[in-house]
Amino acid sequence: MAYSQRLKTYPLAEAAKPHANRYIDAYPKAWKTLPAYDLTYLRLLAETIDADPPQDKDAVMLAMLATIGIEKGKPFNPQGEQAQLLKQAVREGAAQMNDYFLNRALVPFSPGWLGLRLEGTFGYTYYGNGKLDYDARAGNFYWATWAPKRTGDPEKLPASAYLFSFRDKSEQLYRGDRLYRVRMPADTPARDFWSIIAYEVGTNAFIHNPQNRVGVSSYDKAKLAVNKDGSVDVYIGAKPPAGFENNWVPTAGKDFWLAARFYGPLKPLFDKTWVMADVEEVK
Repeated sequence: MAYSQRLKTYPLAEAAKPHANRYIDAYPKAWKTLPAYDLTYLRLLAETIDADPPQDKDAVMLAMLATIGIEKGKPFNPQGEQAQLLKQAVREGAAQMNDYFLNRALVPFSPGWLGLRLEGTFGYTYYGNGKLDYDARAGNFYWATWAPKRTGDPEKLPASAYLFSFRDKSEQLYRGDRLYRVRMPADTPARDFWSIIAYEVGTNAFIHNPQNRVGVSSYDKAKLAVNKDGSVDVYIGAKPPAGFENNWVPTAGKDFWLAARFYGPLKPLFDKTWVMADVEEVK
């Protein structure tokens, strides 16, 4: 909150004498921000289209939405059979996007870890060869709220890079009632900092837990237990060993997948002279 109060937003015309900004601290209230894949989804879409000016690039999609009653300046209130069909359509759309996430959004990067597809290298426009890949666009934004301007180009190092893991070293899916460990070496190629984050299977969201912690980061290295060689053991899942509580990503019994984030990533990550360690179950 202290950092946010250093940020100010105002029209450029007020630069000489900007008006006072209002800051709202919502903590600790939990806000429901996840999409609901039912008629709520379409109602929110209808409200957005009604409020936002139409853009030429969306003309085809807007025409398609008009066929199901979503049109600027008109009420959207499906009833009876139409409502049931639209509910089913939303559920099927969510299933298709989840399938894209699990099977096409990511590609093998190193043993045990997946990376983003090459569209990240070119700025996530989803345009190429005269085509718009709207399946890829929908599939990616199903699990990610936004995308960096560019990722993955080793010749033009991006501001951030990401690796993902769904299975441990034994090729088993991660379970929230078990404990896992991944070792981050002292030479992890992140100029600024790295982090390990757990996301809940099914919602792809942070996992609420009593510790109010969604990940472990080298940004807080002063608080972490560090090995003699400078490496850091990150524990994910059930209760960690004594002395490693600050190195622990709690999952509250929820099944999960992992993201390794690199801020200020360095070339060894991309040319793979540095390899991310496997995640191992601790028994």
